[in-house]
Amino acid sequence: MPAFPLPPRHTEVGVVFVVGDGSCAQLGLGEDTVELTKPRKIGYFDDKNIVHVVAGGLHNVALSQDGKLYSWGCNDDGALGRAGPEDQPGPVVDGLEGRVIVDVSCGDSCTMALTQDGEVFGWGQFRDAAGAVGFTPTVFKQSTPLKIEGLGKVKMIACGNHHVVCLQDDGKVLTWGDNSQGQLGRRPMSRRAAATSLKPRDITFTPDLKQTSLRREDARGKAIKSTKIFTAVYAGGYHTFLVHQSGALFVYGLNQWGQLGLGYNEEQASFMGPAHLEGDFEKRGIRMIAGGEHHTLLLDENGKVFACGRAENHQLGLAEEVITREMPQDMDTDGNFSKRLVNHLVPVDKLANFNIKTVSANAQSSIAVGADVPPLNSDTSNLWAWGYGDEGQLINDGEGDAVLPHNAFLNGRKAITASVGGQHSVLLLALNEKDQKARRSSGTA
Repeated sequence: MPAFPLPPRHTEVGVVFVVGDGSCAQLGLGEDTVELTKPRKIGYFDDKNIVHVVAGGLHNVALSQDGKLYSWGCNDDGALGRAGPEDQPGPVVDGLEGRVIVDVSCGDSCTMALTQDGEVFGWGQFRDAAGAVGFTPTVFKQSTPLKIEGLGKVKMIACGNHHVVCLQDDGKVLTWGDNSQGQLGRRPMSRRAAATSLKPRDITFTPDLKQTSLRREDARGKAIKSTKIFTAVYAGGYHTFLVHQSGALFVYGLNQWGQLGLGYNEEQASFMGPAHLEGDFEKRGIRMIAGGEHHTLLLDENGKVFACGRAENHQLGLAEEVITREMPQDMDTDGNFSKRLVNHLVPVDKLANFNIKTVSANAQSSIAVGADVPPLNSDTSNLWAWGYGDEGQLINDGEGDAVLPHNAFLNGRKAITASVGGQHSVLLLALNEKDQKARRSSGTA
């Protein structure tokens, strides 16, 4: 169990860049900048010592080295956690006085922040297919940070489009938000009773490690007993992932495009409770998982990326022949493939020779950042992007969709991290010599 206060999750200071569509203020460069096909720096952050950036559907949040938050983008549902201009970054202050933030996660119209003391603060609004459902059972729209009650000491949080999953230090998992697709790990209720899903509840699930596929042994060869202790949680658009203490991966939620990796079944578009996703990655370990609206990226501890789910907009990063080979062979009445999808995890071969350290997915787009530093002034970088790109979010000079992961031109900079939104991307790039000199001159360094 982690000691509290939690140590910083993100430590390297970088420069914030944005690219893509800004019609909803998500570029943060003022009302006159509504489209970028090349990454552009947000000068506001030059003296803020930013160590992490996260994109939601139409908004962004940046985290500074001293645990402060800044937001910009669409604020229709309160996702910025502050008043003031949307098309320029601003500090998120009210409600967070005296708190040090160590991590943040964004949904389509909500934001969740984790403090060093294991508290969770959130703001915004949850929605389902019919519209807004509220933020808590008693608050419809939350415009400033609000402490989420009913939680113990939390060590990890993740937002899907409209749901949240968190992991406490005792290994217990809690979820809340929209549950229309079973993404909370419990059976959906009528919309009239949807407010009951806005209160955190724990996952009452204990993996049966006596099953052959789940059997785990300790160093002495004895079977490990079943527990409710989990070690990591992740969220896709409408699906959720839990990593168990044993190393086993469990998934649930929307599966209409095979994004859970469990195989595709027309009769079971959603899994309401955790199901075991078996694979060799369980032995290697899972570094992280990211999910878009209908696809999933799994990154193992060897830096290898695997993908599954919808393949109609190239969001899996797989070659056409691979998709044709791996997709289900079910035909419709006209003799055509019923859906273009891959219902099990398949390696993204284009990234096989790179040690990937982080992945991001949103809507129908994907990004990966490698651990290796590119040579300065090189035409290559440690960032790849693929999928739907008509809004310029793939950092490919506005060339549209990328069928395979393409290496982004970053002008010799290293990417620290990157996050793709619904129509844009936000990047944290390493300081170069010019940045370092400016920081020394201003006393920021």
